Formats: sequence, C-alpha cells, structure tokens
Amino acid sequence: MDALSAMTTSPSACAEPIVSALARRLHVPVSDVGAIYAKELARLAADARIEGFLSVLALRNTREILRGPAQRHFA
Repeated sequence: MDALSAMTTSPSACAEPIVSALARRLHVPVSDVGAIYAKELARLAADARIEGFLSVLALRNTREILRGPAQRHFA
C-alpha cells in the first residue's frame, strides 16, 4: 500500500483521537469519519502553501460534511 492509499483509507496517527472523538459526538462510524477526514486533508494539501493549519481545516470540513446542510446554518 502506498502513502496515498494509506492516507485515503485511514486518518494519520496524530488525528486518530480527534477523528474518534468526532465520530462519537456525531454518532458516525470512525471509519466513515476517517475516510472523509483523509479525503479533505488530501484535497486541502494539494493546493496548500502553508500546511500548519491543514488538520484543523480538514477537521472542520469533515464535521460540516457529516452534520449535513440543515445544521450548517446554525453552526
């Protein structure tokens, strides 16, 4: 398995506790949250010039995706 495949199938080791906490909070399987997080992180990293906040932005995007459009208005 290459690095890109690993990134798209599971979150990085640093993000696992955060991804797990978000999964518990939203009552979504950890594997689903991890997959969305990894996809968002890869998407953001492709165009990033400064990478310091990528994990924060990817987590925010993941949360918004999982909450759905109805709850984004109230966030």
